[in-house]
Amino acid sequence: MVKPIRIIDDPVLREKAQEVDFSDSTGVALIARDLIDTLTAQGGLGLAGNQIGIPKRIFVINAKELEFGDTYRVFLNPKIRFVEGLSVDEEGCLSIPGLYADIGRPDHLEMDAVELKPNGKFKDVKIKADGFMARVFLHEVDHLDGVLFVDYLEEDARRILLAKWRNEYNKFSL
Repeated sequence: MVKPIRIIDDPVLREKAQEVDFSDSTGVALIARDLIDTLTAQGGLGLAGNQIGIPKRIFVINAKELEFGDTYRVFLNPKIRFVEGLSVDEEGCLSIPGLYADIGRPDHLEMDAVELKPNGKFKDVKIKADGFMARVFLHEVDHLDGVLFVDYLEEDARRILLAKWRNEYNKFSL
């Protein structure tokens, strides 16, 4: 089911998400389906549980769009094990629609997670990602830790950018 995406001032976006309990596989599958349906409807490359109001450590990526698989991939309880390098690139977020900024992030990561496979089974995975794919994973894991991409901006730049964004966003959302 398509869920409303929470916007920047919603407190759930600043919550540190709780680990997913695998004993409720039906509940996990429903959350995954809601994330996939919402990402499909909204577009974008990834979506985390708290962006639809569910502060659980689960996110989905559009693997086909990212050339990282044939469809959507769902990851649970991710743990970043290693990062290195640095690249600066433009980022945006469905929780701050229309706002983009150049953000520096590591350009290589290694991550452990549990993947919910299309057959409903859970599988431990080790992910190595470089470049833009690493950026996507780090962006989604940040959501699960209550961090938004604008938090990486210098304070004055963030304040000015968000003030301009709020002014524009409010014009269109009234």
